[in-house]
Amino acid sequence: MTFQQPAFLFGLFLVTIPLIIHLINFRKSKTIYFSSLRFIEEIQTTNRNRRRIQDLLLLILRMLIIALVVFAFARPVIRSSETTTGRSENLTAIIIDNTPSMNLTTNGEVLLALAKEKAKELIESYPPGSRFVLASMDPATASFRITDRNEAISSIEQLTTSFVMKPLNQVIQGIQHQLKQENHELSALIILSDFQRNLINETIPDDSAKTPVSLVRITAESFSNISVDSCWFDNPLHQSGQQENLKARIFNHSNEFMTDFPVRLEINDTLKAEALVDLPPFAPTEVTIPFTNVGQNWQQGIIKLFDYPVTFDNELFFSYRIEPSIPVLLLHEGDPSPDLQRLFGDDSNFSLETFNYRGFPRSDFQEYRLIILDGISQSEPALIQRTRDFLSQGGTVWFFPDLNVSTEQTNSFLNRLSLPTIQGIATYPAESVIGITYQNWLNSVTISRDTRLKMPTIQKMARFDQSAISREDILTTVAGDPVISRYRLPGGSFVMNSISSDPAVSDLMAHPVLVPLTYLVAHMGLDINSLYHNLGSEQPIRIQLNGAGETQLIRIKHLSSELEIIPAQQRSLGDQITLFTGTLSQPGFYSTKADGVEEGLIAFNTPRSESVMEYLADSTLEKHFQTTGWAITNRTDIESDGSSAKLSTFNQNKPIWPYLLWLALGLLLVETFVMNREK
Repeated sequence: MTFQQPAFLFGLFLVTIPLIIHLINFRKSKTIYFSSLRFIEEIQTTNRNRRRIQDLLLLILRMLIIALVVFAFARPVIRSSETTTGRSENLTAIIIDNTPSMNLTTNGEVLLALAKEKAKELIESYPPGSRFVLASMDPATASFRITDRNEAISSIEQLTTSFVMKPLNQVIQGIQHQLKQENHELSALIILSDFQRNLINETIPDDSAKTPVSLVRITAESFSNISVDSCWFDNPLHQSGQQENLKARIFNHSNEFMTDFPVRLEINDTLKAEALVDLPPFAPTEVTIPFTNVGQNWQQGIIKLFDYPVTFDNELFFSYRIEPSIPVLLLHEGDPSPDLQRLFGDDSNFSLETFNYRGFPRSDFQEYRLIILDGISQSEPALIQRTRDFLSQGGTVWFFPDLNVSTEQTNSFLNRLSLPTIQGIATYPAESVIGITYQNWLNSVTISRDTRLKMPTIQKMARFDQSAISREDILTTVAGDPVISRYRLPGGSFVMNSISSDPAVSDLMAHPVLVPLTYLVAHMGLDINSLYHNLGSEQPIRIQLNGAGETQLIRIKHLSSELEIIPAQQRSLGDQITLFTGTLSQPGFYSTKADGVEEGLIAFNTPRSESVMEYLADSTLEKHFQTTGWAITNRTDIESDGSSAKLSTFNQNKPIWPYLLWLALGLLLVETFVMNREK
């Protein structure tokens, strides 16, 4: 047994008051002899003894009444957890769901506020010596510290909605791991949540001790929801004055058919376009939003919906960069390839210059983003040095070999660049396929693939040494021999062709895959990131630096607040750096800066997993926990009017102070009866 208010036990000294009064009133009788005592009736000894017993009984009753009242005010409870669960300590874990869906309301009250109030009521029902582990879905607050009652209540009051979330199974696993390291044993687990379907994404961790689990479901009112799910561009290259087609996927999570639902596009806080779209129930709808690019450099885009009360998924932030045409240099040894000249020269996204490698008028390649070496076999020192410098600065080189010259000449050139050399020439026909790494890329550039797209056919190809350095195969033969491969070098990329630009060697130069392949290679030397990222994602972000020092750290600043952090980062060879931004918690636009120089703009969004207004059934929850050893002892639903079963039933401590008050009242009635009988 323990006391919730042990300070009142100091009031036990009050039980001495009746004793003191009794002693003061107690007098020993004195014998006095009078000559006339023979005329007084003799007092019976039995009456005197009865009076003493009554006085002693009243003294005991009054002391007991005071003691019982004092004990009742100290709020004693019986700690049944030690006897029912066999656990030696009273350590309770409380998990409060603070994901965006908990911002919905029930009877005008926010679910998270209701969960916090119920959790505080529960904690206050425990005795002062109880200890707690308070956790939420936010990994930034996942310290899993053991706290006392007051500290736990204080932490609950500071809890707010988080757009970064971990699934429940990972939170429980974190609690178990922390307690195991500190040699503590959990006596109970309490979870307060709306139990949305995405709350659990994997198996709940095993619990061999059969820890009792109490599930408090806080049910929101029934709401429909429409969310903007994703967006993408038809053309990954963006120029000023260019007509763009932005695709967006809008998801109707309700059972109603929406007609002429407005979807708004803003670029740099300016309304660019608005589309009206019909949304069938429980289905995604793709909408195309045309607009025209204006200006240069980084652009801030927002797709906006107007849907209430679920608002966290009404906006989708994205960023992209408007650049002038990509400067491309075509160097050739013999006659230039007319196919390559048409491919890059007729496309407004590229600015092509063509030179014989001996007649190039500049000392370096710094003005270009992509260098095409067509049929180069001479290892001229100046060309080798320029190519090395260009690659080290993040550029991309696309090499088309000349299969009609001596392989020794071509190998001499490749050796000087530390690249794989030609081992032989294959002259038999071969079919090609897309490399495994680039299957997703092929799917993204192919529309309405009703049948398998046939890749280029090859009549003649060089066979390169495959044991030298690692590579990414963009195109291979069916047998697995590389046709077009990317080699990541310090800073840049070298794209190696096994076929030449001669149309007699293969039909690549006339194949429809060549155009998207050209854009793919051109992008390798550009700072082109994803349009947006999700908060809490462990996926690293790679950006291209614009001349930052080798030891300069990248800073990320939220454009709409004062938040500025230095994320974990890893510098790659050359001018690329990898950022790890899993700790960011606010959606919106972030600028990346190094030494005060803006390096880029990154957009972050709230994960859309919370957009689906579907919830786990009780039977599903029971299966998740009981199949891994947990014992569900209580399930309580907080209804839309805010009512619920008493949370004190989750507490294994049974209060006994009401019984003490009733006993004190009974003794008071006995004391009154004795006094009346005495009179």
